[in-house]
Amino acid sequence: HNTTIAARDLSYVDIGTGPTVVLLHGLGMSWRAWLPVLVDLAGDHRVIAVDLPGFGSSQRLPWRRDLNGYAESVVGLLHQLEILPCTV
Repeated sequence: HNTTIAARDLSYVDIGTGPTVVLLHGLGMSWRAWLPVLVDLAGDHRVIAVDLPGFGSSQRLPWRRDLNGYAESVVGLLHQLEILPCTV
């Protein structure tokens, strides 16, 4: 899926049903890093795997020396999808 958060395109996968688990990849990766466990987790959870801004298919953020833009993007997505509470 793709959506717009804070005027930037954000890519994510949303599969399964049940309690929500949000998967965040490491720097230099994408949501695809979670492929080995994604289907298993989706057997009894709703799984949201996000391409953080600037990775995978998500649009880059303006350059900053902190991680606030990444956090704001993930929180914005969770609010847009009405996913609270969840496990990250």
